[in-house]
Amino acid sequence: IAVKTDCSNLPVDRWYSGGGIYRHVKLIATNSLHIPVWGDVVSSVIEPAGGAELTVSLDVRNNGKKPQRYEIRFDVVDPGGRIVAEGQSTEYIEGYGTGIAQKTFTIDKPELWSPEQPGLYAVNCYLMDKNKQIDHIKTMHGIRSAEFDPDKGFLLNGEKVIMKGVCLHHDGGELGAAVPLESWKRRLNLLKELGVNALRLAHNPHAPEVLDLCDRMGFLVIDEMYDKWEESWHGEDERIQFTSTWETDLSNFIRRDRNHPSVVLWSVGNETMEQLNDPDAGVSWYDDLKDLVYSLDSTRQITAAMHPGFTEKGHEVPSRMMTVSPVTSYNYRSDSFQVWHEQYPDLVFIATETKAYGTRRMEDYQQISFAENSWNNMDEFVAGQFIWAGIDYLGESAGWPDRGFRHGLLQTNGFIKPYAWYIGSQYREDPLVKLTVKDSL
Repeated sequence: IAVKTDCSNLPVDRWYSGGGIYRHVKLIATNSLHIPVWGDVVSSVIEPAGGAELTVSLDVRNNGKKPQRYEIRFDVVDPGGRIVAEGQSTEYIEGYGTGIAQKTFTIDKPELWSPEQPGLYAVNCYLMDKNKQIDHIKTMHGIRSAEFDPDKGFLLNGEKVIMKGVCLHHDGGELGAAVPLESWKRRLNLLKELGVNALRLAHNPHAPEVLDLCDRMGFLVIDEMYDKWEESWHGEDERIQFTSTWETDLSNFIRRDRNHPSVVLWSVGNETMEQLNDPDAGVSWYDDLKDLVYSLDSTRQITAAMHPGFTEKGHEVPSRMMTVSPVTSYNYRSDSFQVWHEQYPDLVFIATETKAYGTRRMEDYQQISFAENSWNNMDEFVAGQFIWAGIDYLGESAGWPDRGFRHGLLQTNGFIKPYAWYIGSQYREDPLVKLTVKDSL
């Protein structure tokens, strides 16, 4: 089997998208009766008495012409390795048909997932035919509740948590787009050292292994599918086929990532051109995207990161698009949240892009002022902020000799920059004093 990619007609990106095969590729051989890819959904609800109801829903597909009776065996293993629940379900499926097996378990005294204690339960589903195992899938699940409240911001397991976030692109700097997992592990550990507890994975699907790391290491994730929608950021482009592909692409994205406990919010767009040039079209697209996401996952809220807009250019500020979803994400507008909160008291506000220092690009890069840092705008009702960017990345450079964006907290090689320790002093809970050498950015 030969797999080839043709990168000669890629659309233009502002950042380095990579080319060729830069993610893992798998060939999966199955029985005619099998569990399809992304066919499992595991969810849980924490009960007021302290227990949890864990529900497993499993798709089964029969590619054979004969109807079959089959059995699904389940077990749930807690973070300590003990089996805490078991069950089975007997089902019938028609030839060339699809079926669903579902089971709910009660978990006593569950270990709740959080950034401080990211405990994971292993949910095993075994597809049996006449007592013979013909398929098996294991899903890692974190029992937790996540909600957004217009007055309290973000609540995890019923407690307010400030999302101390950064935005990340998918590339590894000098390593390109095929980034070894150990590199991501090192980078995320360094961000943890700075007190970061949340990541906005921008602006396209990241590798599933990165989300696995977020589950295990304890990061809150805004999982973002798109940058732009139908209207390209650089004008007309016949290579953009959003209208013909969005339903399939977005469905696959949600089905792939919906079992990750780290994912607490879906994002379906970033600074879309429709918001600026045709707000009515933006609202229409946003509604369509939102409805599709809710049809596949009703356990999470949905947002789209808004462009800050410029009234002097005729942009609508605030955009009417921000009322489509109860969770409003705005880039570089945290200083407006207090006024907007009074005008729109039912909305939750998140600063999805902020700058680590100042608000303007300084002529002298040695001059760094934190006086206007958006952290000063984190009122009680704001869910949190996400600094652009957590790590330097390829693309969006200021011009030669730069080859990328260089205002992240970490360099592309993963070293923490001196000024990033200011963010560490804000994000970390423990007292922090750091003496560094003044350096350029």
